Amino acid sequence: MNKYSWREIFCPREVELNLLKEAWTKVSNPDKSESQVVALLAESGLGKTRIAQEFFNWLSTEVDGVEEAGYWPDLLGRKDDNLLVNPDLKGCRRENAMPFLWWGMRCQDPGKRNQLTTDVLTAYLPILEPHLEPLLKAKRALERRNRVGQAATELATTGAEAVPVIGQIFT
Repeated sequence: MNKYSWREIFCPREVELNLLKEAWTKVSNPDKSESQVVALLAESGLGKTRIAQEFFNWLSTEVDGVEEAGYWPDLLGRKDDNLLVNPDLKGCRRENAMPFLWWGMRCQDPGKRNQLTTDVLTAYLPILEPHLEPLLKAKRALERRNRVGQAATELATTGAEAVPVIGQIFT
């Protein structure tokens, strides 16, 4: 056992994790989708990033699919002494559909350890763009299917109203 093995332990924070899962359920329901903003706020070192990692792990294994079955890598991991808030994009399996977009950002803290700059999204856009395109295509396809379904419903409703009139004309 190495001297840093304790860093892999996650002290269950089921209440916090369940709040994140509930927010996910609200935004992922296509019939009743609601916008959600979730911010994890606490002093440095109290486990915000670790909770985010556990939530990503749940999403990437329960929603996305385990290992080769999913788009996203299953774990976020760490680099040196820092827990990562984003997956290694080279580990994404683009042959699979992307079920959600994950991109974590850290807010600035007084110690500058997890500093967030205002142009963080702009800086990462070239990296994220290849991952966003399939997601946007899938969203456009879903919107087209929904429009076709609505048009078919309207046509059927209109056609049903016209049937008795046509029947009366021929009798």
